[in-house]
Amino acid sequence: MAAFAGALDAHELRSLYVRSLQRIRSKTRTRQHPGRAVSISITSVVAWRKLALCLGAALVGLVGVITAFTWIAPEQALHLTYKFGRLLAHLERKDIYLTDGTHFAYLDGGGGEPLMLLHGFGGNKDYFLIFARYLTPHFRVVIPDVIGFGESSHLPGADYSPLAQAERLHALLEALGVSHTHIGGTSSGAQIALTYAARYPDQTASVLAIGAPGVSNARLSPYQEERIHGHNALLISNTDDMVRLLALLTERPPWIPRPLLAGMAAERIRDRQFQEYMFKQRRLDPLEARVAGLGTPTLLVWGSADKIVDPDAGRILNSILPNSRLILKAGIGHSVAIECPKALANDYLDFRSSLPMPAH
Repeated sequence: MAAFAGALDAHELRSLYVRSLQRIRSKTRTRQHPGRAVSISITSVVAWRKLALCLGAALVGLVGVITAFTWIAPEQALHLTYKFGRLLAHLERKDIYLTDGTHFAYLDGGGGEPLMLLHGFGGNKDYFLIFARYLTPHFRVVIPDVIGFGESSHLPGADYSPLAQAERLHALLEALGVSHTHIGGTSSGAQIALTYAARYPDQTASVLAIGAPGVSNARLSPYQEERIHGHNALLISNTDDMVRLLALLTERPPWIPRPLLAGMAAERIRDRQFQEYMFKQRRLDPLEARVAGLGTPTLLVWGSADKIVDPDAGRILNSILPNSRLILKAGIGHSVAIECPKALANDYLDFRSSLPMPAH
Protein backbone atom coordinates (compact mmCIF):
# COMPACT_ATOMS: atom_id res chain seq x y z
CA MET A 1 0.00 0.00 0.00
CA ALA A 2 2.63 2.53 1.07
CA ALA A 3 4.90 2.03 -1.89
CA PHE A 4 2.20 2.72 -4.48
CA ALA A 5 0.62 5.58 -2.52
CA GLY A 6 4.06 7.02 -1.79
CA ALA A 7 5.23 7.10 -5.37
CA LEU A 8 1.95 8.06 -7.05
CA ASP A 9 0.17 10.74 -5.03
CA ALA A 10 -3.28 11.09 -6.64
CA HIS A 11 -3.61 14.74 -5.63
CA GLU A 12 -0.28 15.61 -7.26
CA LEU A 13 -1.16 13.78 -10.48
CA ARG A 14 -4.55 15.51 -10.68
CA SER A 15 -2.95 18.92 -10.08
CA LEU A 16 -0.33 18.26 -12.77
CA TYR A 17 -3.05 17.25 -15.25
CA VAL A 18 -5.14 20.37 -14.54
CA ARG A 19 -2.13 22.67 -14.91
CA SER A 20 -1.14 21.05 -18.20
CA LEU A 21 -4.70 21.35 -19.54
CA GLN A 22 -4.91 25.00 -18.54
CA ARG A 23 -1.60 25.71 -20.27
CA ILE A 24 -2.83 24.16 -23.52
CA ARG A 25 -6.11 26.08 -23.35
CA SER A 26 -4.35 29.34 -22.68
CA LYS A 27 -2.52 29.01 -25.99
CA THR A 28 -5.82 29.06 -27.90
CA ARG A 29 -7.21 32.18 -26.25
CA THR A 30 -7.05 35.70 -27.64
CA ARG A 31 -3.81 37.51 -26.90
CA GLN A 32 -4.26 41.10 -25.80
CA HIS A 33 -1.99 43.86 -27.17
CA PRO A 34 -2.15 47.58 -26.35
CA GLY A 35 -5.07 49.12 -28.25
CA ARG A 36 -6.25 46.01 -30.11
CA ALA A 37 -6.99 42.31 -29.82
CA VAL A 38 -5.15 39.89 -32.05
CA SER A 39 -6.54 36.39 -32.41
CA ILE A 40 -4.25 33.45 -32.88
CA SER A 41 -4.51 32.11 -36.39
CA ILE A 42 -6.72 29.13 -37.13
CA THR A 43 -3.58 27.23 -38.11
CA SER A 44 -2.04 27.75 -34.67
CA VAL A 45 -5.22 26.65 -32.91
CA VAL A 46 -5.43 23.52 -35.03
CA ALA A 47 -1.75 22.79 -34.39
CA TRP A 48 -2.18 23.05 -30.65
CA ARG A 49 -5.25 20.83 -30.73
CA LYS A 50 -3.39 18.22 -32.77
CA LEU A 51 -0.53 18.36 -30.30
CA ALA A 52 -2.97 17.92 -27.40
CA LEU A 53 -4.57 14.93 -29.15
CA CYS A 54 -1.17 13.34 -29.82
CA LEU A 55 -0.11 13.84 -26.22
CA GLY A 56 -3.42 12.41 -25.02
CA ALA A 57 -3.04 9.36 -27.26
CA ALA A 58 0.52 8.84 -26.05
CA LEU A 59 -0.64 9.11 -22.44
CA VAL A 60 -3.44 6.59 -23.02
CA GLY A 61 -0.95 4.24 -24.65
CA LEU A 62 1.48 4.63 -21.75
CA VAL A 63 -1.27 3.94 -19.22
CA GLY A 64 -2.24 0.85 -21.22
CA VAL A 65 1.33 -0.46 -21.17
CA ILE A 66 1.67 0.20 -17.43
CA THR A 67 -1.69 -1.48 -16.74
CA ALA A 68 -0.71 -4.55 -18.75
CA PHE A 69 2.65 -4.72 -16.95
CA THR A 70 1.01 -4.56 -13.50
CA TRP A 71 -1.23 -7.50 -14.40
CA ILE A 72 1.53 -9.58 -15.97
CA ALA A 73 4.25 -8.88 -13.36
CA PRO A 74 2.70 -7.26 -10.24
CA GLU A 75 5.70 -7.68 -7.94
CA GLN A 76 8.10 -6.25 -10.53
CA ALA A 77 5.72 -3.34 -11.11
CA LEU A 78 5.63 -2.77 -7.37
CA HIS A 79 9.43 -2.64 -7.17
CA LEU A 80 9.54 -0.09 -9.99
CA THR A 81 7.02 1.97 -8.03
CA TYR A 82 9.31 1.76 -5.00
CA LYS A 83 12.22 3.11 -7.06
CA PHE A 84 10.17 6.00 -8.38
CA GLY A 85 8.99 6.92 -4.89
CA ARG A 86 12.55 6.82 -3.54
CA LEU A 87 13.68 9.13 -6.32
CA LEU A 88 10.99 11.66 -5.41
CA ALA A 89 11.95 11.46 -1.73
CA HIS A 90 15.70 11.75 -2.45
CA LEU A 91 16.36 8.44 -0.77
CA GLU A 92 18.90 5.82 -1.85
CA ARG A 93 18.59 2.10 -1.13
CA LYS A 94 21.65 0.69 0.64
CA ASP A 95 22.83 -2.51 2.37
CA ILE A 96 24.99 -3.10 5.40
CA TYR A 97 26.15 -6.22 7.23
CA LEU A 98 26.80 -6.07 10.97
CA THR A 99 29.72 -7.90 12.57
CA ASP A 100 27.45 -10.84 13.49
CA GLY A 101 26.38 -11.21 9.86
CA THR A 102 22.96 -9.59 10.27
CA HIS A 103 21.93 -7.84 7.06
CA PHE A 104 20.02 -4.57 6.98
CA ALA A 105 18.53 -3.11 3.80
CA TYR A 106 17.74 0.56 4.32
CA LEU A 107 16.99 3.90 2.69
CA ASP A 108 19.24 6.87 3.35
CA GLY A 109 19.01 10.46 2.17
CA GLY A 110 18.84 14.12 3.05
CA GLY A 111 21.17 16.03 5.34
CA GLY A 112 21.29 17.36 8.89
CA GLU A 113 20.57 15.64 12.18
CA PRO A 114 19.83 11.91 11.75
CA LEU A 115 16.26 10.65 11.98
CA MET A 116 15.53 6.93 11.88
CA LEU A 117 11.98 5.91 10.89
CA LEU A 118 10.54 2.43 11.56
CA HIS A 119 7.69 0.81 9.65
CA GLY A 120 4.95 -1.30 11.23
CA PHE A 121 4.26 -5.02 11.37
CA GLY A 122 4.25 -6.60 7.91
CA GLY A 123 5.44 -3.36 6.30
CA ASN A 124 8.76 -2.31 4.84
CA LYS A 125 11.08 0.65 4.44
CA ASP A 126 9.02 2.14 1.59
CA TYR A 127 6.04 2.84 3.86
CA PHE A 128 7.28 6.38 4.57
CA LEU A 129 7.98 7.50 0.99
CA ILE A 130 5.54 10.44 0.85
CA PHE A 131 6.21 11.52 4.44
CA ALA A 132 9.98 11.39 3.85
CA ARG A 133 9.71 13.80 0.90
CA TYR A 134 8.95 16.59 3.37
CA LEU A 135 11.74 15.58 5.77
CA THR A 136 14.85 15.00 3.63
CA PRO A 137 15.27 18.75 2.97
CA HIS A 138 15.76 19.17 6.74
CA PHE A 139 17.25 15.95 8.15
CA ARG A 140 19.28 12.91 7.25
CA VAL A 141 16.56 10.25 7.07
CA VAL A 142 17.42 6.57 7.59
CA ILE A 143 14.61 4.03 7.05
CA PRO A 144 15.55 0.37 7.53
CA ASP A 145 13.65 -2.79 6.86
CA VAL A 146 13.29 -3.94 10.46
CA ILE A 147 14.85 -7.38 10.95
CA GLY A 148 12.33 -10.05 9.93
CA PHE A 149 10.69 -7.86 7.28
CA GLY A 150 11.36 -6.70 3.74
CA GLU A 151 14.86 -7.30 2.44
CA SER A 152 16.62 -7.42 5.82
CA SER A 153 17.65 -10.67 7.52
CA HIS A 154 14.97 -13.13 8.56
CA LEU A 155 16.39 -14.95 11.59
CA PRO A 156 14.55 -18.22 12.39
CA GLY A 157 14.09 -18.80 16.11
CA ALA A 158 15.46 -15.36 17.07
CA ASP A 159 14.08 -12.93 19.62
CA TYR A 160 11.75 -10.46 17.91
CA SER A 161 10.55 -8.58 20.97
CA PRO A 162 10.60 -4.76 20.77
CA LEU A 163 13.66 -4.70 23.04
CA ALA A 164 15.61 -7.13 20.86
CA GLN A 165 14.68 -5.14 17.76
CA ALA A 166 15.75 -1.89 19.45
CA GLU A 167 19.14 -3.40 20.25
CA ARG A 168 19.61 -4.51 16.62
CA LEU A 169 18.71 -1.02 15.41
CA HIS A 170 21.20 0.49 17.84
CA ALA A 171 23.88 -1.77 16.34
CA LEU A 172 22.83 -0.58 12.87
CA LEU A 173 23.21 3.08 13.83
CA GLU A 174 26.60 2.39 15.41
CA ALA A 175 27.71 0.75 12.15
CA LEU A 176 26.53 3.87 10.30
CA GLY A 177 28.55 6.08 12.65
CA VAL A 178 25.47 7.60 14.32
CA SER A 179 25.84 8.01 18.09
CA HIS A 180 22.87 10.31 18.76
CA THR A 181 19.61 10.21 16.84
CA HIS A 182 15.99 11.21 16.59
CA ILE A 183 13.75 8.20 16.09
CA GLY A 184 10.19 7.63 14.96
CA GLY A 185 7.87 4.88 13.92
CA THR A 186 4.35 3.86 13.09
CA SER A 187 2.37 1.06 14.76
CA SER A 188 4.80 -1.63 15.99
CA GLY A 189 7.60 0.61 14.70
CA ALA A 190 6.43 3.24 17.20
CA GLN A 191 6.49 0.61 19.96
CA ILE A 192 10.10 -0.19 19.02
CA ALA A 193 10.99 3.53 18.82
CA LEU A 194 9.71 4.16 22.36
CA THR A 195 11.51 1.04 23.56
CA TYR A 196 14.70 2.30 21.90
CA ALA A 197 14.42 5.64 23.72
CA ALA A 198 13.91 3.86 27.06
CA ARG A 199 16.89 1.56 26.39
CA TYR A 200 19.21 4.33 25.11
CA PRO A 201 17.91 7.58 26.64
CA ASP A 202 21.25 9.42 26.43
CA GLN A 203 21.54 8.64 22.71
CA THR A 204 17.96 9.53 21.75
CA ALA A 205 17.17 13.17 20.99
CA SER A 206 13.40 12.77 20.46
CA VAL A 207 10.68 10.27 19.56
CA LEU A 208 7.82 10.35 17.06
CA ALA A 209 5.29 7.61 17.91
CA ILE A 210 2.34 7.12 15.55
CA GLY A 211 -0.39 4.74 16.73
CA ALA A 212 1.87 2.74 19.06
CA PRO A 213 0.47 -0.62 20.27
CA GLY A 214 1.46 -2.43 23.46
CA VAL A 215 -0.47 -0.32 26.00
CA SER A 216 -2.09 -3.17 27.91
CA ASN A 217 -4.81 -1.25 29.75
CA ALA A 218 -6.05 0.81 26.79
CA ARG A 219 -9.55 0.45 25.35
CA LEU A 220 -9.79 -2.36 22.81
CA SER A 221 -9.93 -1.44 19.11
CA PRO A 222 -12.10 -3.23 16.51
CA TYR A 223 -8.99 -5.06 15.31
CA GLN A 224 -8.13 -6.22 18.83
CA GLU A 225 -11.69 -7.37 19.46
CA GLU A 226 -11.53 -9.47 16.27
CA ARG A 227 -8.22 -10.93 17.40
CA ILE A 228 -9.75 -12.08 20.68
CA HIS A 229 -12.18 -14.14 18.60
CA GLY A 230 -9.33 -15.78 16.70
CA HIS A 231 -8.95 -13.59 13.61
CA ASN A 232 -5.77 -11.57 13.06
CA ALA A 233 -6.24 -9.22 10.11
CA LEU A 234 -2.52 -8.45 9.97
CA LEU A 235 -1.79 -12.00 8.79
CA ILE A 236 -2.51 -12.22 5.06
CA SER A 237 -3.51 -15.33 3.11
CA ASN A 238 -4.75 -13.83 -0.20
CA THR A 239 -5.38 -10.57 -2.05
CA ASP A 240 -8.89 -10.20 -0.60
CA ASP A 241 -7.32 -10.20 2.87
CA MET A 242 -5.09 -7.34 1.69
CA VAL A 243 -8.12 -5.36 0.53
CA ARG A 244 -9.80 -5.85 3.92
CA LEU A 245 -6.60 -4.88 5.75
CA LEU A 246 -6.33 -1.68 3.72
CA ALA A 247 -9.87 -0.74 4.79
CA LEU A 248 -8.95 -1.47 8.41
CA LEU A 249 -5.74 0.56 8.32
CA THR A 250 -7.21 3.68 6.69
CA GLU A 251 -10.40 5.64 7.07
CA ARG A 252 -10.18 6.73 3.42
CA PRO A 253 -8.40 3.90 1.60
CA PRO A 254 -6.26 5.08 -1.35
CA TRP A 255 -7.09 3.65 -4.75
CA ILE A 256 -4.55 0.96 -5.66
CA PRO A 257 -4.86 -1.32 -8.72
CA ARG A 258 -5.69 -4.88 -7.71
CA PRO A 259 -2.55 -6.34 -9.36
CA LEU A 260 -0.39 -4.13 -7.14
CA LEU A 261 -2.43 -5.19 -4.12
CA ALA A 262 -1.63 -8.77 -5.15
CA GLY A 263 2.05 -7.86 -5.29
CA MET A 264 1.86 -6.34 -1.80
CA ALA A 265 0.09 -9.42 -0.49
CA ALA A 266 2.63 -11.83 -2.01
CA GLU A 267 5.42 -11.09 0.47
CA ARG A 268 3.08 -11.30 3.45
CA ILE A 269 1.67 -14.60 2.18
CA ARG A 270 5.16 -16.07 1.82
CA ASP A 271 6.12 -14.94 5.32
CA ARG A 272 2.81 -15.68 7.07
CA GLN A 273 4.09 -18.49 9.31
CA PHE A 274 7.21 -16.52 10.19
CA GLN A 275 5.13 -13.42 10.97
CA GLU A 276 2.85 -15.44 13.26
CA TYR A 277 5.93 -16.37 15.28
CA MET A 278 7.11 -12.74 15.48
CA PHE A 279 3.66 -11.44 16.37
CA LYS A 280 3.36 -13.65 19.46
CA GLN A 281 6.59 -12.18 20.88
CA ARG A 282 5.49 -8.60 20.30
CA ARG A 283 2.08 -9.18 21.88
CA LEU A 284 3.65 -10.35 25.13
CA ASP A 285 5.58 -7.11 25.63
CA PRO A 286 3.59 -4.42 27.53
CA LEU A 287 4.85 -0.91 26.88
CA GLU A 288 3.73 1.17 29.87
CA ALA A 289 6.14 -0.23 32.48
CA ARG A 290 9.14 0.25 30.21
CA VAL A 291 8.50 3.88 29.20
CA ALA A 292 6.72 5.37 32.24
CA GLY A 293 8.55 8.52 33.31
CA LEU A 294 10.76 8.65 30.19
CA GLY A 295 11.87 12.27 29.77
CA THR A 296 12.80 12.17 26.09
CA PRO A 297 10.79 14.74 24.10
CA THR A 298 8.03 12.71 22.43
CA LEU A 299 5.39 13.53 19.84
CA LEU A 300 2.46 11.10 19.99
CA VAL A 301 0.20 11.07 16.93
CA TRP A 302 -3.04 9.12 16.54
CA GLY A 303 -5.79 9.04 13.98
CA SER A 304 -9.09 9.70 15.75
CA ALA A 305 -10.66 6.86 13.70
CA ASP A 306 -7.83 4.36 14.34
CA LYS A 307 -9.32 0.83 14.18
CA ILE A 308 -6.02 -0.93 14.98
CA VAL A 309 -4.92 0.84 18.18
CA ASP A 310 -7.58 2.87 19.98
CA PRO A 311 -6.61 6.53 20.60
CA ASP A 312 -7.10 5.78 24.28
CA ALA A 313 -3.59 4.28 24.15
CA GLY A 314 -2.23 7.67 23.09
CA ARG A 315 -3.93 9.39 26.02
CA ILE A 316 -2.43 6.88 28.45
CA LEU A 317 1.07 7.31 27.02
CA ASN A 318 0.67 11.08 27.14
CA SER A 319 -0.17 10.82 30.84
CA ILE A 320 2.92 8.74 31.73
CA LEU A 321 5.48 10.48 29.49
CA PRO A 322 6.24 13.81 31.21
CA ASN A 323 7.76 15.48 28.13
CA SER A 324 5.20 14.39 25.54
CA ARG A 325 2.45 15.99 23.51
CA LEU A 326 -0.47 14.21 21.82
CA ILE A 327 -2.01 15.15 18.47
CA LEU A 328 -5.26 13.51 17.33
CA LYS A 329 -5.85 13.72 13.57
CA ALA A 330 -9.61 14.05 13.00
CA GLY A 331 -11.17 11.54 10.62
CA ILE A 332 -7.89 9.67 10.05
CA GLY A 333 -7.23 5.97 10.59
CA HIS A 334 -4.20 4.02 11.75
CA SER A 335 -1.96 4.84 8.76
CA VAL A 336 -1.52 8.55 9.44
CA ALA A 337 1.61 8.79 7.27
CA ILE A 338 -0.41 7.52 4.29
CA GLU A 339 -3.66 9.44 4.79
CA CYS A 340 -2.22 12.87 5.66
CA PRO A 341 1.57 12.82 5.11
CA LYS A 342 2.00 16.56 4.59
CA ALA A 343 -0.02 17.49 7.68
CA LEU A 344 1.94 14.92 9.69
CA ALA A 345 5.21 16.36 8.37
CA ASN A 346 4.13 19.87 9.36
CA ASP A 347 3.27 18.63 12.86
CA TYR A 348 6.65 16.95 13.11
CA LEU A 349 8.58 19.96 11.84
CA ASP A 350 6.76 22.16 14.39
CA PHE A 351 7.68 19.66 17.09
CA ARG A 352 11.32 19.60 16.04
CA SER A 353 11.50 23.40 15.93
CA SER A 354 10.40 23.48 19.58
CA LEU A 355 13.39 21.38 20.69
CA PRO A 356 16.66 22.92 21.88
CA MET A 357 19.32 23.30 19.23
CA PRO A 358 21.89 20.48 19.37
CA ALA A 359 25.21 21.28 21.00
CA HIS A 360 28.19 21.34 18.61
